[in-house]
Amino acid sequence: MLQAFEDRKINTELSGNIIKRNKNLGHKEYKFLLRAIVNSGIGEETYRLRNIIAGQEECPTPGDGIFEMEEFFYYTHNKLFSKTGVSPSDIDTLMVNISMLATVPSLSARILHKNMFAVVITSESIAPNWYSGNDKSMILSNCLFRSGGCSILLTNKTALKHRALLQLKCIVRNHIGSSDEAYDCCKQKEDDYGCQGFYLSKNIPKAATQAFIQNLKETAPKVLPVCELLHFVILSTLWSKFSSYMKGGGKPKLNFKTGIDDFCLHPGGEAGQEEFRAE
Repeated sequence: MLQAFEDRKINTELSGNIIKRNKNLGHKEYKFLLRAIVNSGIGEETYRLRNIIAGQEECPTPGDGIFEMEEFFYYTHNKLFSKTGVSPSDIDTLMVNISMLATVPSLSARILHKNMFAVVITSESIAPNWYSGNDKSMILSNCLFRSGGCSILLTNKTALKHRALLQLKCIVRNHIGSSDEAYDCCKQKEDDYGCQGFYLSKNIPKAATQAFIQNLKETAPKVLPVCELLHFVILSTLWSKFSSYMKGGGKPKLNFKTGIDDFCLHPGGEAGQEEFRAE
């Protein structure tokens, strides 16, 4: 995991100056953005991209995005290999998960090696996607997306399991892009005045919750104990037959605490977490 370098740290005063540079914002938009900044936790330990600090957010270049990625690519790689004692020549598979940036040649081609392990890298590219307009649904992306990235080393060699911190037992990923609401809830576009940015709709918490629930439905049989699954099936059967005679209580629910110790949710916003809790 890379924490951005100290020369990219900005204080609240500089954050305010960055906002003031956007001459397209009116009084209402300023108030909205200020409230969003406060609620999103931006403070004295916040980091921004070099091109934004330099006042070049309205004219980003492909090089800004590449530089942003390469800055943490090599740092996290060196730290990862040094800490694990694995040589880069042992890496067998490379997975690069970078949102909002596509380059030619690809980012994978820049760091690819034919080795014997797998490295998964994930981040979001913010440098070329700063929004300088006044559309509230697009301003939020300037506050919610974060700078940095991380690398993780994977292997399926049983001889090395004693060196592993965690074991990946199963992985599930559902795609709900067939829903128009989900497909359109986050996308890059231009506003009415030609300012490019990322549009975030109010349907994001709903879409995220739908995907989360679908993933849980497929994950539950893989991680929960058999006794909990049988208990749920029996209660659900009884509820479907005798619910009209029952007073109080709702439809039976699985107790995920019997098989799951922790949930790691996307930290992008409190609205999404509240939606998860409600479900």
